[in-house]
Amino acid sequence: MSNYVHPSEIPDDIRRQLEDKRREKLGQEEGNLIYIGNLPLQVTEDDIKEVFADYGYVEFISKKIGRYVYVYMTNPNEAQKAVSSLNEAEWMGCTLIARKAALLDSV
Repeated sequence: MSNYVHPSEIPDDIRRQLEDKRREKLGQEEGNLIYIGNLPLQVTEDDIKEVFADYGYVEFISKKIGRYVYVYMTNPNEAQKAVSSLNEAEWMGCTLIARKAALLDSV
C-alpha cells in the first residue's frame, strides 16, 4: 500500500484550489498536503480542525466530499506527525486513512 494518494485521485476542483495555494507559497517545501479518508458522514470542518490542532497549524481544509477531505498544513514535519498518528486511528466510530498527497504528476 502506498503512503501517497496519487494526483489522479484528487478531484479537479480541489486540485485547482490546492495548486493555487501552492503557487502562493512558491519556495516552501512540498509534503504538507494530507488526504484523510473514511471520515464519519456527520464530521464537520470544525471537528477536523480540532483533531489537527494537536499536530500543528492547519492552513486549509478542502470541502468535504463524501467521506474524505484534503488538509493542508503549514509545516511538513507537523504534517508527517499527523499522518503517522492519524492513519488507522479510531475516531468517531471510524478507522481513519491518513496519507500524504501530492499535486505533482511525478509521484
